[in-house]
Amino acid sequence: MASRGLAFLLVVCLMLQGVSAWPVAQNGDTGSTVVAVQDLLKARGYSLAADGMFGPITEGKVKAFQSANGLDPDGIVGRLTWPKLILQVQFGDEGAAVHAVQYLLVYKYGLLAGAGDIDGVFGQKTKNAVISFQSRKGLTQDGIVGAITWEALVS
Repeated sequence: MASRGLAFLLVVCLMLQGVSAWPVAQNGDTGSTVVAVQDLLKARGYSLAADGMFGPITEGKVKAFQSANGLDPDGIVGRLTWPKLILQVQFGDEGAAVHAVQYLLVYKYGLLAGAGDIDGVFGQKTKNAVISFQSRKGLTQDGIVGAITWEALVS
């Protein structure tokens, strides 16, 4: 528990200094990070396809999300938007946010067997893969995908 608190303080200090590991995702981008943005928007109630292509539809949904959450609606997912967009997920959870985690674990890190493991259900295989990822990154190995694990996953 103490290491989680120290990691959180480190992230807060870095954010206050303007340093962040959160990536920037914007119109024209493609890939697994964009799929994560799209899945997280879906988890937040926005209707769009998670096709990995950040085009005008995704940009519009990002702007709507930013406006609804007190952010400048610039359509760019960066260090201010990510923390409001992510959702903590853990064993037993289901849905688009879990799908995003699984997609990243498969296509960005190779920690799940393949597309068959991307089912939006946070079961034991997903928990084991998250713990393995957390171990690789030197994070608390609790199998829960909170802010620190999300930041590492998408970075």
